Amino acid sequence: AVDHDEIYVAGINDLLVFPTTANGDAAPSRRVSGFFFAEALAVDGGELYMADDEEDQVRVYALPVGDDALPVRAISAECPFGMAVGAGELFVNNACASSGEIDVFPEHANGSPPALRMLRGDHTGMQAPAQIKRFRDELYVSDIDADQILIYPAAASGDVAPARTIGGPHTGVFTPLGLAVH
Repeated sequence: AVDHDEIYVAGINDLLVFPTTANGDAAPSRRVSGFFFAEALAVDGGELYMADDEEDQVRVYALPVGDDALPVRAISAECPFGMAVGAGELFVNNACASSGEIDVFPEHANGSPPALRMLRGDHTGMQAPAQIKRFRDELYVSDIDADQILIYPAAASGDVAPARTIGGPHTGVFTPLGLAVH
């Protein structure tokens, strides 16, 4: 994740912060401990969101993240893997769901809020979703078992089919772990 001319890199145990001008074997400008098993990072509205599937939560930090940063809030979310933030909502991929599930929470939620809605079921086409990105009025989901990108309306809820997909032998999409939309 990039914000305020800083690059945030999540590792197994630490959050490493580099200037956007870093090059080569550069030491991080800061190392923040306590970031265990960060599966995804997102930046929105002056906050850094970190998905921690070991603790089953999304932790939110004020930017810039300091050396001894504590979260300003945490949202309980089962097995958060991929996530996206935007338009007042937090989209979280529940990696423990057997056939894929995306839970949607209010962006500024705290504690154990109920999901505003869920996207799950056979018609969604999700098998093993990985990363999620919200762009304009659409939600993009990379699926590593289906070898495709599934695109839904951002307000999708329940067991709905994607509006469109990107996948098939001519696309070259195979095990799409990363996803960015701009």
